[in-house]
Amino acid sequence: MALKETPEIVNVVLGVAGAESAEQVIPMDVQAFDVQSRGNGPIRMSLGAAGTTNGPYWTMKAATTYYKEVPMNTPGFSLYFMDPTNDGTVIELLLWRNRGLS
Repeated sequence: MALKETPEIVNVVLGVAGAESAEQVIPMDVQAFDVQSRGNGPIRMSLGAAGTTNGPYWTMKAATTYYKEVPMNTPGFSLYFMDPTNDGTVIELLLWRNRGLS
């Protein structure tokens, strides 16, 4: 899949460690996304429909990234993030958009 050269940069600030999650809606026109944490610990991620209950989570180890190409005609969805140990962790997302749907 040919991706747009310049991704959109999104920063998500997480709340209270282990208690609050943050939602980032991934619109239908996103072709691929990349996730990493600015923190030095693991983060937990979950996928779901926008506005749904969070969980179950999987753990992304510290100093790693998660990259995913999104199949065509995938409806918009949400990523949920939680840091189990640190308050205020910043999650960095790169969103490659533009399938002519926006």
